[in-house]
Amino acid sequence: MDVLLSAAKKECTRALTEIDTVFSPLNVEPDPHLLQPWRDAVQRAERGPPEVVKRSKLVLSRIAIHVHVMYGEHRSQMAAKEGPTRRSNLSGSSKRTSFTNLSIEIRQDILRALSKKFASSPRPEELDSMMDEAAIARLRASYAYTYDAQKRSNSSGWGRFPWDVAMRELCAIKARALGPHKTVTAGFYERFKLSGRR
Repeated sequence: MDVLLSAAKKECTRALTEIDTVFSPLNVEPDPHLLQPWRDAVQRAERGPPEVVKRSKLVLSRIAIHVHVMYGEHRSQMAAKEGPTRRSNLSGSSKRTSFTNLSIEIRQDILRALSKKFASSPRPEELDSMMDEAAIARLRASYAYTYDAQKRSNSSGWGRFPWDVAMRELCAIKARALGPHKTVTAGFYERFKLSGRR
């Protein structure tokens, strides 16, 4: 067993070194396309008569506040969960379980609930603006990405927050930014098949 353990550690070190070599030159800057909708909105909010600027900034702040609240909620949901163990029934102790150790059904339920709550606010009728659902969704997703990048600017890696709550809208922003793209309904999409021919 000691020989196997030593071999596994050596292979692990080799693989991690190779991974670091491959990924170290990659750019870890935030994607400018995903940041752009929020930046554009902030710039537009600065233009116009004072009462329009004030109203525009208030709308953006309502979106930002919702994202901040959801960011905190996401972090708390992703943090280790307290849960009873078999031993807890006997000894009275409990065990901390990470989010990734939860069953897939529980993880999906948590992520769906977070995503649904993220998409539910603010509503167009709650904002004093002419924005529709699509515009709000785009700004909410872009700011979630922006805020996550700001929060993680001093650390390596990226957070899951924007992707867990706004994946579809972030993909739509990127697709629009890259040029021509096509939108399909779910029923049509489900019938897509990859050809086995090359």
